[in-house]
Amino acid sequence: MKNKLKLGVMILAAGIVASITVSAMTITPYANRETGGVTLRVVAWFNSGYKTTSSDATYGVQANKYIKQCWVRIKEGSYDQTEYSEAFTRAEAKQGKAELSKTNNPFSDATLTWGWKYN
Repeated sequence: MKNKLKLGVMILAAGIVASITVSAMTITPYANRETGGVTLRVVAWFNSGYKTTSSDATYGVQANKYIKQCWVRIKEGSYDQTEYSEAFTRAEAKQGKAELSKTNNPFSDATLTWGWKYN
């Protein structure tokens, strides 16, 4: 009985830590792709009220602009999917996010990309 309780508490604690880590988004634009393993995943997000800087160029963002929308794309074999975030004006100052994932086909080359549209 005590072991089941301890296991339950550990699972609950791990779930809380994982949910905090996943929800930690920055104010600056961000994009990332994961191609190793069983799943392909690409994600991008932005804050429409944030004026980009030259430091944001890491993610292919133009400096001194306000992003209104982002998109992500996975192309692998005959699979070709693009997902767009909701579009916002800079006055709305909201966060947009686009995300795609799919099972990796090890027999096909995959391309995972993202991009930005500006106000």
